[in-house]
Amino acid sequence: MCSGPTRMRLCVTVIASGIVVALAIVSLYLCSSMQRSQRWLGATRAVRLHSAIGLRISRLLSERAVLLVGDSRIESLRWPLHGYEGWRATNVGIGGTTAAMWSDWLAGSPSTTPYEAAVLWVGVNDLLTRGADVSATEDKVVGAARGLLSYARRVYVLEQIPVRFASKRLISEKISDDVRQLNVGVAHKLSQEKAVSIMQLEEALRAPDGLLCDWASGDGLHLNERGQAWLSERLAKLLY
Repeated sequence: MCSGPTRMRLCVTVIASGIVVALAIVSLYLCSSMQRSQRWLGATRAVRLHSAIGLRISRLLSERAVLLVGDSRIESLRWPLHGYEGWRATNVGIGGTTAAMWSDWLAGSPSTTPYEAAVLWVGVNDLLTRGADVSATEDKVVGAARGLLSYARRVYVLEQIPVRFASKRLISEKISDDVRQLNVGVAHKLSQEKAVSIMQLEEALRAPDGLLCDWASGDGLHLNERGQAWLSERLAKLLY
């Protein structure tokens, strides 16, 4: 037990240090697990928690806040954009998620502290599902975009891009054709939403054979380093 002034001060120091370490561990755990906890806790709870923390930090640093929503393509997006550090990003992208999931998660859960902007890139996992209904996927992307209007003053929907799977030419062609149909349908259905803009990506990343350009992807689905740099530059111009 602690007794005497010196020993008492030592005990207090040890206890205080332990509390600080414990808080740091908890903080690190929450930060590292937050993006992947939505499947169990609900994505909208995570978005609201990110909002409360991220927006307060943004205000302290006089930065504008952007919310990034989508699947693994968004989850892997590098931030800050090179040369454009004025935006603070909250990335809640989750690999494997679909437009249907995000449409449901974002419905009826308004934020009291809206972001300046939100970027939505989702839909490819819906198209990869056997027997996918492109029209239904359009509606889910549109639903997710409209749901984000409760979180952000302006929403940017990124077009889906073609795919190119090695040794799966017919599947690649089918998905890439569905991508074109999806983009046209989403643009049409959101044309009356003044606070929603479509960021065109498809044609720039579609090779002459109709599939994803080789230079932009290594696995035929996700953007490689060069593709990420290309997208970052376009996003920077969009936001700034």
